[in-house]
Amino acid sequence: MVQFGVRPAAPEDGAAIGKAHATAWLHAYGNIFDAEFLGASATGRRAGWPHIIEALLADEGIFLVGEFNGEVVAFAHAGPDRKSTAAAEIYGFYGHPSSWGTGLASVLMAAICAQLVQDWDRVVLWTHRDARRARRFYEKCGFEATGRSRVETMGDWQSDTTAPATTVEYARPLVAVDETGGRTGAVVHRELRAARRDPIVIAPYDSGWPGLFERERERIVPVLGPWTVGPIEHIGSTAVPGLSAKSIIDMLAVVADIDQARNAIEPMRIVGWEHAPEPLDEAERRLSFCYPSVERRSHHLHVVEEHAEGWREWLMFRDYLHRHEDVAREYGAVKARLAAEHGQDPNEREVYRAGKSDLIRRINQVARADEHPNL
Repeated sequence: MVQFGVRPAAPEDGAAIGKAHATAWLHAYGNIFDAEFLGASATGRRAGWPHIIEALLADEGIFLVGEFNGEVVAFAHAGPDRKSTAAAEIYGFYGHPSSWGTGLASVLMAAICAQLVQDWDRVVLWTHRDARRARRFYEKCGFEATGRSRVETMGDWQSDTTAPATTVEYARPLVAVDETGGRTGAVVHRELRAARRDPIVIAPYDSGWPGLFERERERIVPVLGPWTVGPIEHIGSTAVPGLSAKSIIDMLAVVADIDQARNAIEPMRIVGWEHAPEPLDEAERRLSFCYPSVERRSHHLHVVEEHAEGWREWLMFRDYLHRHEDVAREYGAVKARLAAEHGQDPNEREVYRAGKSDLIRRINQVARADEHPNL
């Protein structure tokens, strides 16, 4: 099984970082710089990293490496924006071509942004104007071109040979804004960890729930992207406007192969999601994750194999309640009554679930007939 890992860089990683940087340069810039400069640059970077890494690690920035099957093949280096203290800047982000397409780069980007959000609201980076693969990757990770560009002088790390390069700026927010104009992100991350434990309490609909879904969706799309076959969906009662619900955001990700998707467990842990196996996960070809923990979860992610049963009904049920406010109100009232009667006793959680099951089954029958009237 392929194994990912992200950790802080160490002095002994210099040679592996140099190899990854040099090889990435040869592949990424092969059609941009002339062969002589490109070769000298690759040689200089391979030889230079073991000598400069300790000085870089002594700085106050963040320096992470990505491992693929136990080998360091990628790195990310970030700190304060050199032009503006109001933002962070990713100074370097490179991966050996052997790791391209594996999902490791997305995990590494998610990990460094998760650290940057503790101190900054925004992160920028500069990349070569003609590095189209890199630009597509950054856009996939939520960066947008700002329209700013500059001409830089790039050196080969070993002589006075230089080459001009036009670079463009990309930026993305590290802190989202909720519907009331309040800041989320680093602040909410800390608040969620202090959220209440898990009695069943049905709360009135909160217009902030879609924003909480969207925030986590944006964070995990780059992590789960190598395995998903469609968009990550907001499901459950918090996805239905006006419906009262437990204040837990249910999410659905559909994957082609659940066994391959197990490779996401460690990357998800790195970005703060806990693998939370449930009794039927294995039989029903799914994985379960909670954020930030099982005990204090604010989000629950269901990763389901495309050919497994059940997940299409979750979407059908949600969409039917969207279209039928009267049915949504009835469902909310039943949940509120059951929660009041059984929600405070952990031993009666199954009674709460069983009490909803008949109504859910009837709604699904009607919804199925609504979608397929000729069946």
